[in-house]
Amino acid sequence: LNQNYPNPFNPSTTIEFDIATLSNISLAVYDLTGKEVYSLANGYHAPGRYSVVWNAMDMNGESVSSGMYIYQLRTSESVITKKLVLLR
Repeated sequence: LNQNYPNPFNPSTTIEFDIATLSNISLAVYDLTGKEVYSLANGYHAPGRYSVVWNAMDMNGESVSSGMYIYQLRTSESVITKKLVLLR
């Protein structure tokens, strides 16, 4: 899981991640209370590099407020967490 760019960002940011073996993955953004804000990727992914863009919207299509968020990649082998900052 790579650091998002740009960071801080407005209005969108790119998150890249690498998968080494066929894996069932979950990539999601959370607020600082641990509530899931948006799911970026789910399901089985073949080995390779992936890139997703988050446009600072929640699961209801509403803009989220400025601040720090956490994004987390979960695979059967590991859990990796990083921070990102939205500045409006």
